[in-house]
Amino acid sequence: EAMGYLEKTDRIDASIIAHYSAVKKIVPTPPPSTAQQRLTALVGRLCQVVGDATVNKQRRSAARDAETGAGIEAMLAFLKREERRLEGEIASRID
Repeated sequence: EAMGYLEKTDRIDASIIAHYSAVKKIVPTPPPSTAQQRLTALVGRLCQVVGDATVNKQRRSAARDAETGAGIEAMLAFLKREERRLEGEIASRID
């Protein structure tokens, strides 16, 4: 209604969107390259690994027996190795 239309149809919507993009001179953003997509995936995975490590550190402090603690320590060691590997791969793609 703000642009003088009293109804809402796909044709009117398309017209308004086209007008908006012409007025604002909107340029389509190209899709991310394969390298950018891979880097985004690596950073996302690194965030997951760091989060998992935080959770397991909290679990370690709540562990009630040595066997459970040892399993958590093994998981933390794996997560630390994975974190280092991901950081290295990210760094190699940025340089």
